[in-house]
Formats: sequence, structure tokens, C-alpha cells
Amino acid sequence: MKQLILVEGLPGTGKTTISKWLAEMLRASGEEVLLLNEGDERIPLDFYNIPDDQYKTITDFVTIAYERLGNWVNAHLNNSDTVIIDSGYLQNPVNELLFRSAKDDVIRDFINTITNMLRPLNPICVYLRRDDADQAIGFARKVKGTGWSDRVDGLLKEHGGMDFFRHRFKLELKLLAGIENITCRIHGDDWDNAKKAIARGLKRV
Repeated sequence: MKQLILVEGLPGTGKTTISKWLAEMLRASGEEVLLLNEGDERIPLDFYNIPDDQYKTITDFVTIAYERLGNWVNAHLNNSDTVIIDSGYLQNPVNELLFRSAKDDVIRDFINTITNMLRPLNPICVYLRRDDADQAIGFARKVKGTGWSDRVDGLLKEHGGMDFFRHRFKLELKLLAGIENITCRIHGDDWDNAKKAIARGLKRV
């Protein structure tokens, strides 16, 4: 694989916007690109095709995750394309562990392990961040509409309110220390500076 690019950040930071732009930019420069946006069943650490009752506990989730990721890495070792994954490195795995009340050190060890498993694929994380979690979720509510907001409100009611996202935000910033990353601050709906920083960081300019 030429490179594995992991696009991460809280909801409302523009992961889908940036991952699609990134795929278009790299394809325009002649690279073969596989883009896996959130919800794609080919993302190894998203369990859309596995019944929930098969990974109820932290141990269940971690065991299945390591097996799936190991198989996925082996299958992609000899590919020459660039793979972009949206939300499959931090967002969804960290959510799954937090939903199961995993402690921060358990989450850290899990992310460190999967990061090491990904090393042969030359991974880099593009992390999009706003000033704080409240700002990110507020922007997401505005652009994603009431359906998304209602689902998030249900999640927050079950898992500690906005403290869930505040906790996740602080945790993710610490987890970035374990992987090469390009961290970009996002302001409003302006992603131009982030795009320039990402292109420079990926050495594609």
C-alpha cells in the first residue's frame, strides 16, 4: 500500500468533507485511491455486519477487532493504492469502548495495539478539531439536522450527556501522540487552511 490515511475528529469537524476532497485530490495527481467513508462495511473496525450480541463486552470487542484488523492488514500489504478511512481508527472504536465503560488506559492500550498492527501500511492520521467538543457538536447539529440530533441526544442520555464527547475529545488528543498525524483546526465552515496543511503534511504539493 502506498499509504493509509485515517481521517478523524469529533462529529461536526468535516471528516466526510475532507476525506472526499482528499480522495479527489490524490486521484487527480494519478494515485489509485480506495475511500472508505463511515458506514462502509469494508472498514475493519466497524462491525456493521456482526450481530451486537457477539461483542457485548470489552473483551469480545477487542478480540474481534484484533482478528478483523489483522486479516485486513494482511490482505492489503501488497496493494499499491492509497486507502482513506473515515472514522474507523478513533471515532467508532473509541465510541464502542466508551459505550462499554472502558477505562482510559484500556482504550489507550487498544489504540496503541491497533496502531502497531497498522504500521506496515504506512499510516498517518489526519485529525480535524474545533476549539472544544461543544463547538463541534453544535456545528454538527446545525448541518446534520434533527434526525441526527435526536439520535445523538439518545446516546448522550444513556452515556453521560455532553461529558461523553468532552471526554472523548481530550482522550483522542492524547492518543494522537502514538501515530504520525496532521492536526488541523477547523473554524466555521472554512476548510481551506486545513486542506493546504493536509496537502503539505502528506507531501502532495
